[in-house]
Amino acid sequence: MEKFDSEPRIQQVGTREVVAYKQNYLDALQWKGFCGGSAPTSYWLTKESIVGILSDLGFKVVIGQDAKDHYHGPAMTLYASR
Repeated sequence: MEKFDSEPRIQQVGTREVVAYKQNYLDALQWKGFCGGSAPTSYWLTKESIVGILSDLGFKVVIGQDAKDHYHGPAMTLYASR
């Protein structure tokens, strides 16, 4: 089993189409430290979906660090202001 499903899940949020990928915690659930959640799965939204939703809510978004190849999965720092 892969950490991330290859097929996205599409949801409608207002007028925006939001794209999310199911993430499987796999062996991380056995770690003593925090792995992100206690459920076996979570859903990770694409960067475009996150920025789009924030923009729809009236935020100006600036992307800082953008680590597409982070070993725990894609990661970014963003700043949102009104």
